[in-house]
Amino acid sequence: MKQFAASRGGSTVVVTGYGDATGSDVAAQTAALSLGLSRAQAIANALTAAGVPQGAVRVGAEAAGRGARLLLLQ
Repeated sequence: MKQFAASRGGSTVVVTGYGDATGSDVAAQTAALSLGLSRAQAIANALTAAGVPQGAVRVGAEAAGRGARLLLLQ
């Protein structure tokens, strides 16, 4: 992974986690977005542990379900 990141020069690796909401209410959407963010953060942590510079990893999350869609980028 470190070699891959190095071969990309100054590029950024974007990690997006996904979560499916069980309803369209705010609580369900928030829970799904939190799950997606947790998933993305776990992958980002694994990448940095493998030697990818932390500054080269961008984390985001999406939640969808029951007529609503949310997107979070950090």
